[in-house]
Parts: sequence; C-alpha cells; structure tokens
Amino acid sequence: MCKPSATIVCFGVPDDQTYAFPYLKFFRANLTMIASVTPDPGVDFPEAVQVMESGSFGSVAPLYTHVLRLEEAQQAFQMMADCSDGVIKMIFDIPGPADT
Repeated sequence: MCKPSATIVCFGVPDDQTYAFPYLKFFRANLTMIASVTPDPGVDFPEAVQVMESGSFGSVAPLYTHVLRLEEAQQAFQMMADCSDGVIKMIFDIPGPADT
C-alpha cells in the first residue's frame, strides 16, 4: 500500500530471481522503486577491513562532520537538505546491546 507518487525502497537480498507484482497499479500510482544493497565489508572490502582493524589507517574523524543519535534522524535529514551547520557527511551513533 502506497500513496500516489510514493517511493518504495527494496532492501535485503532477494531469495528469488523474479517477483510478480501488479505493474499496472504501480504504473498508475506513479510510484518510484529503488533497490538498496548494503555491502558486507568483510566480504566486499576485506583489505579495507584489515587496514582499519590494524589501526594503520589512523582516525576516521576527518571523514565526517556530525555525529547524531538515531532519535535525531529528522534533524539530520533536514540539516542535509538545508546544507546547514557546515554539514558534509554525518553518521548515526546507534548504541549496541552493551551500551544499554
């Protein structure tokens, strides 16, 4: 279920080669579909992981300008849209189980 002109983001790894869906409804609703695949660093970039884990890369801090909590996602998207506060790249600090 999508409102007209919505964007659908497909993520994860599909199990099947093809999927049937009601294309005419998709077309008439003027929908946009985006595929999003997140790489597995250990599989896709093993050399980069080794460099980072060895500590020989140094600090990654110069690669981003802001760190926000996930609860601040709306503020983060607004900052990016407005190009405000000197934002270039930002990361979300998402606490893991050990942080709770």
